[in-house]
Amino acid sequence: MKKITLIPLVGIIYFTVSGGAFGLEELVSSTSPGIALLLLVLTPLLWSLPVALMVSEMSSMMPLEGGYYRWVYCALGRFWGFQQGWWIWIFTFVDMAIYPVLFAEYARFFFPALSGWQHWAVCLFVIFSSLSINLTGAYSVGRSSVLAFAVINVPFLLFSFLGLKTIQDVTWLTWSPPGDRGLVQTIGLGLAVVIWNYSGWDNVSTFAGEVENPRRNYPRALMISVPLITLLYVLPMGVGMAADPGWGAWQTGDIARVAGRVVGPWLGAMMSLGVMFSVWSLFNSQLLYTSRLPFAMAEDGFFPSWIARVNARWGTPHVALFLCALIYSIFSLLDFKKLVVINVLIYSSALMLQFAAFIRLRIRRPSFPRPFRMPGGWTGVILSASSVAFFALACLIFSLVGPEDGWQQVLLAAGMLATGPVAYLVAVRVLKQSPENEAWLRELDHDPDL
Repeated sequence: MKKITLIPLVGIIYFTVSGGAFGLEELVSSTSPGIALLLLVLTPLLWSLPVALMVSEMSSMMPLEGGYYRWVYCALGRFWGFQQGWWIWIFTFVDMAIYPVLFAEYARFFFPALSGWQHWAVCLFVIFSSLSINLTGAYSVGRSSVLAFAVINVPFLLFSFLGLKTIQDVTWLTWSPPGDRGLVQTIGLGLAVVIWNYSGWDNVSTFAGEVENPRRNYPRALMISVPLITLLYVLPMGVGMAADPGWGAWQTGDIARVAGRVVGPWLGAMMSLGVMFSVWSLFNSQLLYTSRLPFAMAEDGFFPSWIARVNARWGTPHVALFLCALIYSIFSLLDFKKLVVINVLIYSSALMLQFAAFIRLRIRRPSFPRPFRMPGGWTGVILSASSVAFFALACLIFSLVGPEDGWQQVLLAAGMLATGPVAYLVAVRVLKQSPENEAWLRELDHDPDL
């Protein structure tokens, strides 16, 4: 089986975390150009970088299939390991279903009458075309991600440079939000959106067994991706805000409209096609990591053993892939586009478990070789964990006191998190999961490199 090298890994990280500077339009219209740019610059420093540093150390120390699920399992035990895998997997039911629906929505630019069963048929095309690539292995996904990266970012970069000469009134220092919205509600709306657009760094750990020299390539790829994604967000959004005085009414997809008006219709059409390709690539890359969670958990006895079967030709977890594709096909019939707060809260909870595992392993297994170590010693560890916890807590507080439906989404997120202990009891009592299933953990203890 061919393995992922450095550049394809950067491509997969890009589509796991970002996918392009679209979907940020409502960040601008719900806050202001000044606040939006400030969040786009501060969030990678205070959220993305700490997470990327933690993932770099853990991936270099324990490059295991299943990634963070098995880090938490090893450090905090079976119960918390299950919660980590379960929480991330069930939130993907909502998250992954968004991308096929978005693809179909953008397709209406070219086919305005698209609706009903035709709309769902387009969603199924996105899901099962991605499945066909994933079945052939992570190498194919990585190679397609590099191509998609170039195709998608060319129109955004063209807009960034060609749009500069059209700027007459720089709005980057405009801090007042449109309408009569208060500061708390403004930040609450913006924070969840920007955190979500900078999340997913840890997800690429789940297929570590399919990466060439993961102890070297994970840290390098993550450190390349953080500034790259930040730059590719800030450039087109900065030019768009300065070129369009109507930023206060922006909706998802309006960046293409602005590009068409400012530079020319050809660029607007080019950007719209690029966004559709990006949405497909986002689903394609993220199906890679989501399918490895039920696969790894089935290997450990938490799910039925047939989910852990692998394809004889490509060595891929084909049953887990088909299972995920089927679930996402069903959920794509529903409308989850506005549930970003739920996604952020569940993801933040799982992320804090990873930091707890990271700190526990630093204390309990200091002798583990760590080809990459988070800089700054324990000071760096505490500052990184505190920064991520602060962002997660701020998102929770602003969700409760900010948007009108924020508290409802908090309750839904809490309900989804509460299914974890229930599912664990079912797993251990019905499937009778036991330490005998932990072959990977025994191998880890006897690994000469560790």
